Amino acid sequence: MICVRCQQGITPGEPYEEHHHDSSSAAGCTNYSHKRCPEDEESAGFSRDDR
Repeated sequence: MICVRCQQGITPGEPYEEHHHDSSSAAGCTNYSHKRCPEDEESAGFSRDDR
């Protein structure tokens, strides 16, 4: 899965959120995003291993 916010992959076991978008004229879609994007953590001084 790809995060809609940072465009990076969501790895197995990584916390993520699902965003369901309904449509009245076509099939709906589901977007996925990290609970905390890696970019956010890097700017805050965390690495992926600190989670």
